[in-house]
Amino acid sequence: VYGEALDQSLHHQAYTFQSAVLMPDGDGYTMKPLPREAQFAPGMGLIARDFNGDGQTDILMAGNLHVSEVETGRADAGIGLLLTGNGSGTFEPVEVSKSGFFAPGDVRDIKLLNLANNLTKLVIVARNNGPVSIYRTTASKGAN
Repeated sequence: VYGEALDQSLHHQAYTFQSAVLMPDGDGYTMKPLPREAQFAPGMGLIARDFNGDGQTDILMAGNLHVSEVETGRADAGIGLLLTGNGSGTFEPVEVSKSGFFAPGDVRDIKLLNLANNLTKLVIVARNNGPVSIYRTTASKGAN
């Protein structure tokens, strides 16, 4: 279809499609894949902060991708996910029944809003052609 033009076009190569964190290691960064539960669907929105008050950075994420080529199919297995961090770059998934964060659908982004009392935070979940969801989180003592 493209003929010789394809040989002279710009080529990119992907080495991984894993959701991961980059951790500084002194000489640069080391990539650490997130747990299996974070690989179910593309992460489109992410908030990194201490959600449980233990002083370590946690990750709240949501995603999916409903608009894709016919031959690829939808990536729609994500329901939102809270990952608690231990400070060394590894994270543990928290079941939705414990986190209370359930964000299925074609999520495009999530944002954190601080309310006036600075203890209550709102997580806003925006979906492509879908409803916006709002979750309330009350920070544990010491959480920022």
